Amino acid sequence: MTESETTEVDDQQIHIAVEGCCHGELDKIYESVVALSADQGVQIELLIICGDFQSVRNENDLACLACPPKYRAMNTFYKYYTGEKVVPVLTLFIGGNHEASNYLVELPYGGWVAPKIYYLGFAGVVRYRGLVISGISGIHKERDYNLGHHEFPPFDQNTMRSVYHIRSLDVFRLLQYKGHVDVFFSHDWPLGIYKFGNTNALLRKKPFFRDEIDSDSLGSMPNLAILRGLKPAYYFAAHLHVKFTAIYPHQSIDPGASERPVNPILEDVQVTRFMALDKVIPGRPFLQLVSLPCPDPAEPRGVLKYDLEWLQILKATDALNSILKSRVQLPKAPLADHLTNTKINMGGDLGIGPEHFERTAPAYEGGYFDKNARQPTLVVNPYTAWFCSKLGIKNTVAEYYNLVECGFIKPTSDPELESQLESSFNSSNDSSIVDLNTSGDSSINPSEIDLDSEESVGDGSFTEPTQTSSQLPSEVEDDETVSIEVSQPTEQDNAILERLTSALDEDRSTDLAVNVENTGHSGPKKFKRRNTATCE
Repeated sequence: MTESETTEVDDQQIHIAVEGCCHGELDKIYESVVALSADQGVQIELLIICGDFQSVRNENDLACLACPPKYRAMNTFYKYYTGEKVVPVLTLFIGGNHEASNYLVELPYGGWVAPKIYYLGFAGVVRYRGLVISGISGIHKERDYNLGHHEFPPFDQNTMRSVYHIRSLDVFRLLQYKGHVDVFFSHDWPLGIYKFGNTNALLRKKPFFRDEIDSDSLGSMPNLAILRGLKPAYYFAAHLHVKFTAIYPHQSIDPGASERPVNPILEDVQVTRFMALDKVIPGRPFLQLVSLPCPDPAEPRGVLKYDLEWLQILKATDALNSILKSRVQLPKAPLADHLTNTKINMGGDLGIGPEHFERTAPAYEGGYFDKNARQPTLVVNPYTAWFCSKLGIKNTVAEYYNLVECGFIKPTSDPELESQLESSFNSSNDSSIVDLNTSGDSSINPSEIDLDSEESVGDGSFTEPTQTSSQLPSEVEDDETVSIEVSQPTEQDNAILERLTSALDEDRSTDLAVNVENTGHSGPKKFKRRNTATCE
């Protein structure tokens, strides 16, 4: 982003914009980020998008978007893909449940989808000027949770949806991460997070969430496991098309849990500040400015870096990776020696070089487009090939491609052939395996909504253990009195919340609702301040 006389450049702060559901509205989002930067007089260095990005390059990509054809739109990502438009700020995103999944499948470990736009992969950890940023793509569907990533284009009606379902291996990998995490983001919410914010205000905005809240099923259990395991300072999400803030106090919930390294952003206060954001609609709060202390001011702006420990985890768990529609067998115990026994040689300073971006499909050229175009075939992305070779792990995309070329696997799901191959790719009968998914099966998934739907979207598969900590209201409408039932806090809860209140008074982010006129000119028109608590 260009600097101006009205833009403050502060080496001690990193100003980040966080956006909810993208739905392909990159022009509106980027124009809003530029306006937000000017309005606040700061240089926004990084944009984080919490899913439904829709990296559609052409008609064939559009055919892989899981929504009815009449709702498919080309939007403008292809212009950033070709360089016709310049990305104004480094952008980092994860996948949601409305994606051009054929393109994202090319980059299972992440990669550049366009100049200055980086996809984090199925799950990942990267660094930006010392900040540790982690995330996971997709939403939870129980019946697919323990399977391998077996979906590749062309998709059928089942795999077009299961391709964006979270897998237990990706959760397992994230839970092996031992360092502190400053920012985590996902598409869906963690299960039960609504208990730690203003539930009544949430229900006034989305009354159809009542059934999921009453049954303790609103949100994702895998995301809750990640929240509890990684204990990030900040957690951002989208998916439910509403702004919501909460404060999750780890020490009062998990008093016996092992301590993670002290987080420099929150010092010794063990909480996670959660915020969910809306989709890009006029007058809705879809964009948030967050200013964080910069852990390494000497690091250059605009440069993403690999996280060494995450690379070690990927390499140490490579044998668990599967392209089959069969159960992935995970170890019972966490990884014990991945930091000492796994050698990594990525070269240089671990910078994720933008030179690795390479177009792998032609771009839309304007004019008429066919909403019923055929899906493309699988492409082996050169970056994925380079990354896997450099790290010394298998390239599952190339592995699948070669099996299809040799006739061992059909392009669509073939249970008979997968059964024949299972012994050679996933032959472990080790008794030390364990299933991370402890719930019963479910045949429904209300989370998979149409793009134009505002129906209830809870997962409906898990029951959150009873909480005994107090619920902290975090968002109150103007001139409204909110009544929330609060369980009796313990002395430990009171001590933590007292320290937390003191910390919040000293460090508050700017909370803005961005209004974008839905007219021929899609740029931001004004910024309206709201009397709401922020995600601190």
